Amino acid sequence: MTTLALTGLGSGALHALTGPDHVLSLAPLAAGRRDAWKVGLRWGVGHGLGTLVIGLPFLALAQWVPLEWLATWGERLAGLTLIVLGVIAVRGGTSTKRAEGTAWVVGFVHGVCGAPALLLVSPALAWGAWAFTASLVAFAVGSALAICALTALLGRARGLERLGRVAGVASMGLGFVWMLG
Repeated sequence: MTTLALTGLGSGALHALTGPDHVLSLAPLAAGRRDAWKVGLRWGVGHGLGTLVIGLPFLALAQWVPLEWLATWGERLAGLTLIVLGVIAVRGGTSTKRAEGTAWVVGFVHGVCGAPALLLVSPALAWGAWAFTASLVAFAVGSALAICALTALLGRARGLERLGRVAGVASMGLGFVWMLG
């Protein structure tokens, strides 16, 4: 069980840090903020909850839910959130209060839309429902911790005050690609 939990933690961290949608949805909210880790924590908790909301039913419905269909529509929904977040960032509307609230919602949407990420923990299904659930929870915790660390770094980096708008434009670009994909 320890191996599954560690694998889940590592998979969650890897998933969170290598997803361009994750980085682009957080950069406008965290760049140049001293308390950026709070934005990351809220995003990570939202993402983790979203992953659990989609992951636990996946356990029961794995053989009937077409993962490719779910991934396609999830990507489009994530693309839409990237576009909305990009517009907000370009218009300069990422105040601290809005950033923290937005981070939770965007993280949740990205967690719900992350059906393909479930493939990282799906081998735990071979050990049963409890092992899969433990691995999924560890995945959610690992992604939240990794994102929290990333936003803390983004907040401390000097000269990134303008990164928010640049990341907003990049976020909109990726969002359009995913929507049209």
